[in-house]
Amino acid sequence: MSARRPLRVAFLGPVKSFSYAAARLRFGRRGVRYLPAPDIPRAVESVLDGEADVALVPIENTTGGMIGDTLDSILNGPLAERGVSILEECHLDIQLALLGRAGGAIRRVYSHEVPLKHCRPWLLLHLPGVALEKVSSTSRAVALAARRRDAAAVASPEAARRSGLKILRCPLIPERPNRTSFYLLGRADRRPPSRPAKVAIALSLSHRPGSLYRALGVLAKHRLNMTRIESRPLLGRPWEYVFFIEVEGRLGTAPVRAALDRLRRQAHAVQVMGNYAVRHLAPSARRGGPAAP
Repeated sequence: MSARRPLRVAFLGPVKSFSYAAARLRFGRRGVRYLPAPDIPRAVESVLDGEADVALVPIENTTGGMIGDTLDSILNGPLAERGVSILEECHLDIQLALLGRAGGAIRRVYSHEVPLKHCRPWLLLHLPGVALEKVSSTSRAVALAARRRDAAAVASPEAARRSGLKILRCPLIPERPNRTSFYLLGRADRRPPSRPAKVAIALSLSHRPGSLYRALGVLAKHRLNMTRIESRPLLGRPWEYVFFIEVEGRLGTAPVRAALDRLRRQAHAVQVMGNYAVRHLAPSARRGGPAAP
């Protein structure tokens, strides 16, 4: 009798990134194989190609806003055609630290663009003249800072353990909460058993005055609370856009069903991208296992 195959979880890597921390909190250690991806599109592609069962990718940060690479991968990729959708939304409170060498002068600070944006006021105030350099991930920032005596990184305090760097300050800005939301992407058979709380749709509208107003009016008429709306350009179609809209509700209920029916009659295209629950990730929370999703 063969052993059960581990759940393959793709994430924006490398190990020790915040995406990895979120994935570990969500799925734990046992029965899971973690697959780092160099960027968000490739994490999503690994699910589409069957190399991973699910992908956990950041969608929004309370300081940096929406993550364009994730939205573009969802809206412009063949997710629906391949049976891939949003299975869950996970929230992670982010603690940022300044990592470097004790006693050294800091002339440059590396980090991902979102942590840099969050900490920029503090860095410019306390490290005047420092160069702020954006890199692909906080893990990459730590690796670069470890090579230079005059460099530091903004990353998680846990990243200091294996890098040889010291925690110079943690948290960097305690009075400014910093939270990142992640989408768990995968096929329907990997859906967690949690009760869905949100519906995400991709909406293409005609170029006519009031078309967006009328679409949002449909949601208001059926008393659906909108929690997110973003517009993104359509690939290969200059100056045309698709709206990503998220509302509270469950597929199959009368308000959601009626709203979708109405939108399909008045929009160019309506695609449901997922119906999912929201989970808060915390070190003390019970970790999910590979059976769910």
